[in-house]
Amino acid sequence: MNRSLRVSTLTAVASAVVILTASASPASAAAPSFANNMCHANVQNAHVSQSHGGVDLTATWFCDVAPVSIDLSSGPLNGTVAGLFIWLCPSSPQKSEAYLDSHCTLKGANHEDIRLTRAGSAHKASRTTPPLSQPAAHGSGWWVGCATWQSHGPDGAGAPATTFGNIVRLTG
Repeated sequence: MNRSLRVSTLTAVASAVVILTASASPASAAAPSFANNMCHANVQNAHVSQSHGGVDLTATWFCDVAPVSIDLSSGPLNGTVAGLFIWLCPSSPQKSEAYLDSHCTLKGANHEDIRLTRAGSAHKASRTTPPLSQPAAHGSGWWVGCATWQSHGPDGAGAPATTFGNIVRLTG
């Protein structure tokens, strides 16, 4: 086989591979990812709440599909219990549940599950920790919130998730 025939043959094979690969891609790329039932969490900063009488924080959830349950009451998820937690630390902490558990003081927990019946960011649900039915947290130092949660919805059980708020220095 001469050199020009080999180059032509290789070019034809390479073109066929590119065409087959390109035609296969749209079918595999069309399936969206629903790893967590398309749910989103936002853990707000700890703050001094005048109405609650101390330090608390709120987290909100919404999902792009519905209906969905946000599980904050079971465990273990990611090796820890599910819930919305607020921690007080003597120095600026790492955003790690293992670090918080060994270096900080748990000041509140909320394990009340959430049921979202409508999809979209306009249909948020929230939880506060400590719950409003309990006294607010008190202390001075570095505060951080952490939610460990899992969704259950149209795509089955979502992957366990951990969402942290910002670390803030407060006295309350």
